[in-house]
Amino acid sequence: MFRQTLGMGDRLALFHCQDYALQDWTGDGSYYNNQTRGTRALFKNQNRTVIDVTLGAPFSVASYDWTPVWYVRPC
Repeated sequence: MFRQTLGMGDRLALFHCQDYALQDWTGDGSYYNNQTRGTRALFKNQNRTVIDVTLGAPFSVASYDWTPVWYVRPC
């Protein structure tokens, strides 16, 4: 995960299959799902309700709005 679009800015690498709480990740950023082929990450809101699911790895998005995302589960 990146704070800025196009894989720029601060980077947050998530390795374990657990929910990671995001702090101050708002606005447009980006991500690269580089897990085991076909693995999908879950993006959740403040109630831990899934609001988005990535396409299977490997997959990247050059611009993604992190504002509604409070938790990420990379598996």
